[in-house]
Amino acid sequence: MQERAPDAVDLMLEGRLDDAIQEYLTLYSEAVEERNWQIGPDLIAQLLYCFALRQEGSSPEKVSSQVAEHVADVLHRKGVTPDGRRVDDDLELALGQVRAAKRAAGASVKRAQKEKDQRWQGV
Repeated sequence: MQERAPDAVDLMLEGRLDDAIQEYLTLYSEAVEERNWQIGPDLIAQLLYCFALRQEGSSPEKVSSQVAEHVADVLHRKGVTPDGRRVDDDLELALGQVRAAKRAAGASVKRAQKEKDQRWQGV
């Protein structure tokens, strides 16, 4: 089996956050250039996580302005001009995804804790 080069997710999981960020920025700029609007919010969400991980003690919400600045800079350097509020809209949708994931994770933890408590109480 032929080994493939690591993708952005692999890089992120390996802790190579700067490389993962560059890969996600490249993918995002290509998506905007190709007018592939469906993937934009997902790529921005991954950028939010990478930036937050890179800054220990941070959160995706706290780094959103940094992500927006980096995305705008990369798009400008590559000569890619998004339509209207494309980047802002993608960032809003990505932040919504992050919040939804946090709520789901919180609910899952509460459910697991409740089940654990019930087992210990013999219920």
